[in-house]
Amino acid sequence: MKKLLLLLALSFFSIQSFAAGCPDGSEPVRSISADGTYFVFECDNTADKDEDNLIEESGAINDEGSLIKYNFNKGSGAPFCDDPRGYCASWKSNASSECKDNYRFGNDQRSLQTQLDYENCVNQIKFKPFIGTKLNRSSNASPTWNEKANADRLIKAGWDKPTLVQPKIIAASDVPKVIKDAVEEGLNASIERLGNYGPLKIYIIGNDDSIIEPIIKDFCNWSKNKSDDFKRCSDDQGEGMREMAYIFPGGNGFADHGWYLQKPTQTFVLNPAAGDSNEFLALKYDDELQYEKVVTAHEYFHVYQGAHTVFRGEENSVYSLPRWIEESHAVYFSWVLGNENGWIYINSRIRELINSISSFRKRVPGMTILDIESESGTKRVKDYCGELCIGKLQYEYALLATIILAQKTSDDAVFIDFYKNHKDIGWIAAFEKTFNMSVDDFYLELEEFLNKKIDFQIEQLTVSVEESKSVPQSEEYPTVDYNTKLDEICRGLINNNWNGYLDINKNEFNSKGYMFVVAGEDGRCESGIGRTKETTFNECTKWQEENNIIGVCELYAEGEEVVWDGHSKPTKTDSKEQPERESNIFDSIDENDKIVFKAENEQYIVHVFTDADCPYCAKFHSNMQRMNALGITVKYLAYPLEGIHPGVQSKMEKIWCAEDKAIAMHNYKTNRNLPNSPDCVNPVAEQLAIGKKLEIWGTPRIFFEDVSLEAGYWYPEELLEELSTGLPLSLAASQSEEY
Repeated sequence: MKKLLLLLALSFFSIQSFAAGCPDGSEPVRSISADGTYFVFECDNTADKDEDNLIEESGAINDEGSLIKYNFNKGSGAPFCDDPRGYCASWKSNASSECKDNYRFGNDQRSLQTQLDYENCVNQIKFKPFIGTKLNRSSNASPTWNEKANADRLIKAGWDKPTLVQPKIIAASDVPKVIKDAVEEGLNASIERLGNYGPLKIYIIGNDDSIIEPIIKDFCNWSKNKSDDFKRCSDDQGEGMREMAYIFPGGNGFADHGWYLQKPTQTFVLNPAAGDSNEFLALKYDDELQYEKVVTAHEYFHVYQGAHTVFRGEENSVYSLPRWIEESHAVYFSWVLGNENGWIYINSRIRELINSISSFRKRVPGMTILDIESESGTKRVKDYCGELCIGKLQYEYALLATIILAQKTSDDAVFIDFYKNHKDIGWIAAFEKTFNMSVDDFYLELEEFLNKKIDFQIEQLTVSVEESKSVPQSEEYPTVDYNTKLDEICRGLINNNWNGYLDINKNEFNSKGYMFVVAGEDGRCESGIGRTKETTFNECTKWQEENNIIGVCELYAEGEEVVWDGHSKPTKTDSKEQPERESNIFDSIDENDKIVFKAENEQYIVHVFTDADCPYCAKFHSNMQRMNALGITVKYLAYPLEGIHPGVQSKMEKIWCAEDKAIAMHNYKTNRNLPNSPDCVNPVAEQLAIGKKLEIWGTPRIFFEDVSLEAGYWYPEELLEELSTGLPLSLAASQSEEY
């Protein structure tokens, strides 16, 4: 059975600067090695040598206190840290006992499923500064005789040119048509942007491993030499396709480049995301369906990269792209294309990306994308902190690097110019020619940027992405400044709908109608009109969701009067002027009627009105572990938005009637598993009434201990920053679903 996991990059689906890692608690001093090929971290003191010398050679973790007594500095690639015993890591204070008991370093011989079950435990470990990889780059940019021969053959076959042969999509019989259509849409948009490279076949793996053997056979016959042993292909990539069907959670894929074939071919394999019950999530959630288009664009970019690599056949060649470029360019292309087509919203993903990288740099100081430039370096990373560290570097750290390069030049410089140059002169020279700086100078510039405040990074990159787009959409949909008036952002929509609204308001609503308007993060707008506030809000929200607009439907007009207050989102100053609330209103609610997720090192308590089917509430809950780790205790109260999510109140009553309310809430918010609870006397209706008394419009709605009003989704680090100021919480940079 598959597990719904957060995807890298994706998850994006976790903070800044180097954390203290020297034995005396001071920060290591970072410098570039004498030959300029790697980072050096040095401490002024030496480690305490009186510590117990116990080393767990088996790879199991012996936990005495927080120090992990496992010798990292053994085997090839050592040393990894400057501890003479090789004790390079410690468990975080909030690490779970399950992780301490089950996580393994070194060569884990357990089943793949078991490894996947515990691989995220590495996020509960704090590492000492990593001793970077020493590179031995080839100084010879001239292709070898073998590379030239392969290039001549590939160019003659048209490998590096668009083809008239149309790509073919082959899907397992259990893959729904709506998913195949989404893949086709993502493919067509990619081809329109880059050209049709191939000949190409796309294979879509479903969730039933018993029906994919014909697909594996077709894949092997298409992408491998006829003389190759079919069993070898079936046992290698074929086994990977089987694992996609019954182990991996989906939302992933891989590309295969048959450059060595007499008639070269291109291939990629996709696996749609699935939940705990092996159901296709794209049938339940529109954002998952949209993301299938993004993943398709990602894999097609690998096809495009493959077509622009013609000098092949040698290891450690300047014509072989390093994985940080290969993967980050594919992710960035899929994000840009997704943003242009409304599949995703790039600025919100960049904010998540920056926070995640900042957390990673604190947890694993000293590790950079330089460490995965070579495959030997990549192996060192895996030996130190596992596959997830490689993923963080190539899908996130490197992605931010690519966004910076696009900011310095343009998207087309990354997608087009670099690959034209790479095909002829190799990636190192192409980098310098395209971006006007050496790779090593860029590595230093990247680290300088990452040492700046998170807010600065977000401001620079979210603005620059919109400005750097090479398509007209950036002019048509300007970035929203939420201190700009709503009627300035949505002037065209309001002008086009206002007279019609006035006419309907007078003739059908007896001049007592309402108009709601939403301004999205990308500047697109939608509206709704109706007889009551509730029906009007629901109408606006319907169009907002259908058009994938990130924003909040706001009351714009009541009757013939424009009542909107002049700002899309209130500022901190505005929040201080909110009406006073009853200071003891949350104290009056029975603690047993709240659903509590308590932080072990509790520093702050927030009460959160939530709706079980609200997407932003689910996003808020997905960060619960991070919030608890930051010392934030969350106490849920019920606020079902029945007008938007019919039936949600009865679902919430089931959750509140469960034997363990917290587990029931978590299971529903993460996997939509509703408990089969018997009816009981529950506080859902009472808490809904309290929320209405507090004039709540949307969820999640967050209250601090002093009952200062808050609206919308917050990133954990942003919420902590607000809480630590002791000021009323602002609404800036938040999103909510309103009623």
